[in-house]
Amino acid sequence: MPTPSYVGMEYAGGANVSHISVTNPADYGFYLEYGSRNLVTRCTVDYKGTDESYYTDEEVGDTLSWDTAKDTYSSDGNGGYGFYDDESAHNTFTHNTSTGHEYGFYLYEDGYGSVTATHNTATDTHSSEYGFYVYYAFPYFDYGPPTRTGISHNKTNGFEYGFYDYT
Repeated sequence: MPTPSYVGMEYAGGANVSHISVTNPADYGFYLEYGSRNLVTRCTVDYKGTDESYYTDEEVGDTLSWDTAKDTYSSDGNGGYGFYDDESAHNTFTHNTSTGHEYGFYLYEDGYGSVTATHNTATDTHSSEYGFYVYYAFPYFDYGPPTRTGISHNKTNGFEYGFYDYT
């Protein structure tokens, strides 16, 4: 199978994507938008750019596990985002690795719901911005059953700020 230029999923529900490698995509490595209950596991993105390796936008209940986001091309530390979760609810990031990105895990929920991040690792060698950035990860707009954001057993190394929570 040839290497894809990116993996895009819009309005997908219950998809299971595994063992896909994306090298140097134009914008995103993986792009998930407006879907729910999708699983992305054991995939790799090696990305030279300032966008996101893995981008989830307004997704509900997705799981990204055992995935790798790396930037082996940039030498200045402006390698964009490893994992970017935007205005989503109840997504889970577990056992993932981000290496060489300006932001390792950028979880920008903006009040749409909770997020869970466990056993992830963010590493940078350029003293870039944030290993883990969590923004308004609570169910302000989520009318479902109450849930809590869980950030535990994560590791960060080489960032200006290891963990940042704006709630």
